Amino acid sequence: LSLLFVPPLGGGMEISMKKLLEGKSKILYEDGNSIIMKYKGDVRCSNQKVVYSDLVAKERVRFTYQLFKLLHDNLNGILMPEIVDESSLKMKKVMPIPLEWIPRYVAAGSVVKRFGFKEGKKFNDMVLKIDYKTDLEDYLITDQLIVEKGILSEEELFAAKVLCKQVAECIQKHCIERQLEIWDFKMELGRDSDGQIVLIDEISLDGMRLKDMKTKKDYDKDVYRKTGDIEKLIQVYREGYNRLFI
Repeated sequence: LSLLFVPPLGGGMEISMKKLLEGKSKILYEDGNSIIMKYKGDVRCSNQKVVYSDLVAKERVRFTYQLFKLLHDNLNGILMPEIVDESSLKMKKVMPIPLEWIPRYVAAGSVVKRFGFKEGKKFNDMVLKIDYKTDLEDYLITDQLIVEKGILSEEELFAAKVLCKQVAECIQKHCIERQLEIWDFKMELGRDSDGQIVLIDEISLDGMRLKDMKTKKDYDKDVYRKTGDIEKLIQVYREGYNRLFI
């Protein structure tokens, strides 16, 4: 790969665009027909305190960029982000859909807590979990409720599921080639000006479970869940990036 990372622009990005929204992990700015996502470098999980590190932001940016490049090179219609600086990405502005899409190949996290699966159980087929995003909490939602609430039409929901399956299969195939096992990951979708459902936002090790196929070593946020050690987390983020893309 010719472009793996871009150095900082003169000590950091001076953003003069309109600030649209500040969330827990990103600040969004409007730049014409694009959105600039400024990562805040937070690490959040239910059993450890929230911590912040600029290095985490940088790892999420470069991982997302390379993963979207992988998808863009292998699938039709994947929007390609641009690196603005070490902690910021620019993407085409679309209307975000208030749902979180989580393909799962192995039981972990919330499906273990809520449904009683044994952690590490391999599903017979990919399970697509869909959560409705709110300011307070994300809630598991059904297809019927998505349509009844007017979030997506039946046709759009079908198209969204097809896209999720294509993305998941592409990532899983690449992981297998690198002797890695992907357990699950989260992604977000949007609707562009033509009404097409597109992949947006971020896919990184912050929202993914990625393990060594043989040793089951973690290359994801489970390291912080288990240890509370931010330095160890940054190290495995770097190792996970190298295993997938170098």
